[in-house]
Amino acid sequence: MVVVEQDWDRDFYSNEAEIKLDQDFQNCVIVRGLPIVDGSRYQKLVKVVRKKFGEFGEFATEGIFIPFRIEESDDSKSSEDNKAEKSSSKSDKTPNTTDGIAFLQYKDPESAMKALSMKKFDKKTPLSVNLFEDFQKYQDYSLEYKEPSIDDVQKAPDPSTYLQDEYGRDQYVIRQRNLTEVYWNDPIRKDIQGRNSYVDRDSPDTPLVDRRTRMILANTDLTEGYVQWSPRGTYLVAIQNEKDIVLFSGEEMKEFRRFTHPGVIRFAISPMENYLVTLVPNEVFQGRLNDIPRCIIVWDIETGKIARGFRGDWALAGGRGIWPVMKWSYDDKYLARMGEDVISIYETPTMGLVDKKHLTIRSVKNFEWSPSGYLISYTVPEQENMPATVQILSVPSLEVIGKRSFQLVNQLSMGWHDQGRYLAVKVKYYAKRTKKDKTTSFEIFSVQRKNCPVDRVELGKDEAGQEITEVVAFAFEPNGNRFGIIHGSYPGNRADVSIYETGKQIRRVAFVKKIAASHLFWSPKGTQLVLAGLGERNGLLSFYDCHRYITIKQEEHYMCTGLEWSPCGRYVSSFVTQSLRSPVSRVTMENGYKIWTLYGELLVDNQYSSLFQFDWRPRTPDVLKTNRKRAVQRNLAKYSVHFDEEDEKTVEGTMGADARRKRNQLKAFREYAREISRQVEAELAEIKALLRGEIKDDEYEIDEVEIQQEISREEIIVED
Repeated sequence: MVVVEQDWDRDFYSNEAEIKLDQDFQNCVIVRGLPIVDGSRYQKLVKVVRKKFGEFGEFATEGIFIPFRIEESDDSKSSEDNKAEKSSSKSDKTPNTTDGIAFLQYKDPESAMKALSMKKFDKKTPLSVNLFEDFQKYQDYSLEYKEPSIDDVQKAPDPSTYLQDEYGRDQYVIRQRNLTEVYWNDPIRKDIQGRNSYVDRDSPDTPLVDRRTRMILANTDLTEGYVQWSPRGTYLVAIQNEKDIVLFSGEEMKEFRRFTHPGVIRFAISPMENYLVTLVPNEVFQGRLNDIPRCIIVWDIETGKIARGFRGDWALAGGRGIWPVMKWSYDDKYLARMGEDVISIYETPTMGLVDKKHLTIRSVKNFEWSPSGYLISYTVPEQENMPATVQILSVPSLEVIGKRSFQLVNQLSMGWHDQGRYLAVKVKYYAKRTKKDKTTSFEIFSVQRKNCPVDRVELGKDEAGQEITEVVAFAFEPNGNRFGIIHGSYPGNRADVSIYETGKQIRRVAFVKKIAASHLFWSPKGTQLVLAGLGERNGLLSFYDCHRYITIKQEEHYMCTGLEWSPCGRYVSSFVTQSLRSPVSRVTMENGYKIWTLYGELLVDNQYSSLFQFDWRPRTPDVLKTNRKRAVQRNLAKYSVHFDEEDEKTVEGTMGADARRKRNQLKAFREYAREISRQVEAELAEIKALLRGEIKDDEYEIDEVEIQQEISREEIIVED
């Protein structure tokens, strides 16, 4: 019997859709290093793997596969393999056991990328987690050497370009509307410095003066929140898409590094810019902190890898919201965090506990690192029969450098001098019976002197004879031995200002009476001080000279909300900003910033419909030694000639024809006046020499001239 294939069968099979296999493995990972178990514990292992790796995302259907060990047949084994198998009597791998490997498939590639951060199955079982695609990539990797070309090398942005500016200018960033903008600060070219000064640097039609003063960055997609400069000004940092921390750097402010931490809300960079700390609030983890310490992550900026993760627990729970959670020593060698009755100090780069133990301090309230040494200070409030305490410890020896105890204390707060010379502690006492504030004093620890002596500064009484309890502000001079205090309260939001000088004894050197000031802003170079009345004090700015102890000038920036000195100490900015979270604000009509000289001369005044942020770009500390700095100061007049000429050329280049003509006329007049002055000085010198007998008589012809002059006239009436 012969079966003949019908045409319709052939058509049916030829029209059948071709089955295509899914060869996209972006959402698949391979886990190595899992515990090796037998069949009786297989389901338990699957359950634990599902729980631990399920933290990163949802699995696909049948998304977990843990294979058993494949036993080779006796015939396929070589004699050498048999010998090796017999010698390895302690092997964990036996028939019907897993092979320590798992294949996981998520529903999306993002979850697979998150799973790569899993480093340990438990305390004793390290894991290796890789993307499935990586195995194929490295399997197909060519072993043939190919010499790289220059075009293949992606040059990283140079983060130090802004320090190489030939004019030594500073930069600042603003957030206005949906824009993030970075500018050079160049008051000489202030007419083109404002918000409409964006020009194309590479355009051949752009004048040179515009290329040097252009807007460095104008980006609408940089961030939806605030931006922040790194401590040394190398990076501009922003949060993007509620998961990425992006570092921008270089001349064009291009992306330098990106760190992914889903749900991140805060970040901080260490003083030497080696590490980045990111924070996700406790609620995001929904109580899973015990399984994955991912609330706080410390990143290595150079490698882009995670240095260590921490749980948030105590520091962020109960509404405390302590930030920064991690506090760094001045050189990034140590970082510390505070817990309940404990301070934990870790050492980089291992990120292990110093001496493998925590520092136990009952009821510790706050702690701070010294800005210049391995010293840590902390406060303990008064409780039961124990007095309030301030203590300074040396790390890692934990030797006590200084200590002070207080009784009947309502509040303790502290702050370090910028160079670590002093620690100031504000002590607010209360009356024993009434429990009301009684008086306020300051304890100044001279840390760099032998035995760390402590001096007390008492504010005394006001005009009415009452003890001064209210302290509005306190600030150390950054580069000096003085500090200022705003204290007292008078009608009209006024207060007194006292300036003290440290030494063998602390003495008050200046006193400003009844001024509308709420904040002290010292110049980073010292000596100059701005007493600012922010907020309700309507923006009164008093420019004060602490060399002569006089007020140089008083200006006003109405509704001013902040003030900041430029790193060079020659300029100071005042600004009115509103919160990003409050688009409607009563200060909206006054939004903008002003830039002043250190003597109070207004240079720049820019207004915006919405301004959210103004920040100067920090600079690295000076590298010149003291003797070199003094040499520059002695020859400053000689060096400044070149810069004066450059400024003059720049100003002429930005002026119109009429203004240039008037400037030339003024310049010619001043030159004529100088010539006349030289002639007069020469004639005076000759006259003086003649009067001293230094000129011979035969060099001149002497003419005697008689002059009659009526000196006075008086009429007298003579009576007969």
